[in-house]
This record gives sequence, structure tokens and C-alpha cells, in this order.
Amino acid sequence: MKDVKVYEDMILIYISGFVAHIIPRRYLDKEIEKELMKELKKCKALEQLK
Repeated sequence: MKDVKVYEDMILIYISGFVAHIIPRRYLDKEIEKELMKELKKCKALEQLK
């Protein structure tokens, strides 16, 4: 995972410079979104240790 961008209507998870997963926020309730962000932060922290 290269980067994560959070916008009002979507969350973009960049895998590389050209590949991103798009997650529309309208499908996430507040609890799921909170859990997703927590997991993404863990992944980002683990990658920085490499």
C-alpha cells in the first residue's frame, strides 16, 4: 500500500502509482469506516518498518 486518501464521498487506497482501490463511503456505516481506518493505519505502520 503506497498511500490512502480520504475524501468526502470515497476512500482511495493506492497500491502503486497507477492502481487504486476505490471504496465509496456511502456503503460504510460509521463503525465499519472507523474500523477500516484503524486497520489501514496498522498496515501503513507495518510497511514503514520494512
